[in-house]
Amino acid sequence: MGSGKSRPQPDPNAQKVAFQQCVKTECVVLARRLMAEKSAASVSARFGMEQKGSTMAHHGISPAHNNVAQRQRVTGRDMLDCERRCAQLHWPAAEKEPWIGGVALEMAAVPSDSFSGTRADLK
Repeated sequence: MGSGKSRPQPDPNAQKVAFQQCVKTECVVLARRLMAEKSAASVSARFGMEQKGSTMAHHGISPAHNNVAQRQRVTGRDMLDCERRCAQLHWPAAEKEPWIGGVALEMAAVPSDSFSGTRADLK
């Protein structure tokens, strides 16, 4: 006969907090790298010397085939894998949620302290 005691159910709030902490420590660095790569690609495309109909376009070479785009895809996959690992370890019910893959990007977009992005940084 069993002891009648069942295993306690994990606290969903504690799981969520542990997941968020994992993403913050493990995945946000990847999100920041991805954001920087996308920004660099945007600036390059905007201010690049290549004109419509020029050599690269004529030969069918598009930005999707260059090294920058490849790095973005790799970093994006790494970030998604990182968030999934954090979910598997800390909040298994969240692993298949559609927002997995966007948590680190959202965290990376928030200033790390209350003074970031203000004139106080210039003093």
